[in-house]
Amino acid sequence: MSDHASSRREGMRWGVAAMAGVVGGVILLVLQMLLEPVFVGGSPWGTPRMIAAVALGTEVLPPPETFDAGVFLTGVVLHLAMSALYGLALGAITHGMFLEMAVIMGAVFGLALYVVNFYLLTALFPWFAGSRNWVTVFSYIVFGLATGWILASRHTRRPAYTRL
Repeated sequence: MSDHASSRREGMRWGVAAMAGVVGGVILLVLQMLLEPVFVGGSPWGTPRMIAAVALGTEVLPPPETFDAGVFLTGVVLHLAMSALYGLALGAITHGMFLEMAVIMGAVFGLALYVVNFYLLTALFPWFAGSRNWVTVFSYIVFGLATGWILASRHTRRPAYTRL
């Protein structure tokens, strides 16, 4: 039986999918915090503040875009929780796919998330419109690529002699 066929028959590993989303979410957040200030201006704390405002209200939005531990932790926790859910969704979509296809699907998924978050959900959270830029698009695509790669590499069965 091929690796693909046996992988398809195995059940979905939900914990792996959630963790893949969290890892992808960390990568996305770090990219945003590093690249956005350099290429589009602003503070590295802007993105976590915008996310935290979903739970804490708009009074946490800048200015000033300074560090606030409570706001930062709220933003990170909310972001990683959503990332875990996105990992579950992508895991369900890519389960049993070959690595290359899962990575491509991950990139498409990341781009779709960008569109949903920064064009559709701005009706509820209008402050997200301010992050419609190439850095955010790039970060979301990298999120999808990384999450898809982790999912496919963790869900693909390999012969016993190749496992570590």
